[in-house]
Amino acid sequence: MQNNFILNCLIEFFKLDFFLNGLKKYSYFGGRESRKPFFLFQLSVFFIFLGVNVFAERFDKYIYLLSYIIFMFPPVISSMVRRLHDVGKSGFVLPVSLLSGSLFFIIGLLSFNGSDFMVGLITILSFLIMLYPVFLFFKASEPSLNKYDTQKSRPVYHGIMLIFFVLIFMFFLYILGSLFSQVEVLQQESPLTVEETKEIDNLIQNYKMKK
Repeated sequence: MQNNFILNCLIEFFKLDFFLNGLKKYSYFGGRESRKPFFLFQLSVFFIFLGVNVFAERFDKYIYLLSYIIFMFPPVISSMVRRLHDVGKSGFVLPVSLLSGSLFFIIGLLSFNGSDFMVGLITILSFLIMLYPVFLFFKASEPSLNKYDTQKSRPVYHGIMLIFFVLIFMFFLYILGSLFSQVEVLQQESPLTVEETKEIDNLIQNYKMKK
């Protein structure tokens, strides 16, 4: 029984039906979406991303990769929102967890910059906060109807939601870029060698003797 389920999922995956259905709901943030169509759509987006990445590297034109990411951002996010609706959660759980985790990480670094243990603990906790929606994606659908089953299409609301998600995503990328740039600066600042340390000690001792 389980083998037949896996086989049917693979067949439907290669038929790209769920991928095309996800594209049809390009920026629709209403309604619900169960685990099967959600994960098959996300996997389709991921594997096509790998193909586009290989294509971009071959021709040294990452504009193809960037164009694909920008184009697929709305359907991927709207699919995540519908999946959250399916377990009875609001779509705003996604940006709120992302924003709160990022702010928690920044405040923690500023407060405990001198403690490696606290920085490591804050890093783990902030990522757990940001990954909270991912845990919800794996939850089973609510067996009964909820308020999202009768949610009507509201284009203006969907447009506002999309802009909100884009702004949160850009803020998150800015935070990641700042962190990576700080890591590169720290890596470039190489520590003193043993010979340099001894030479500095000798200079200090000579200075003291002269005094």
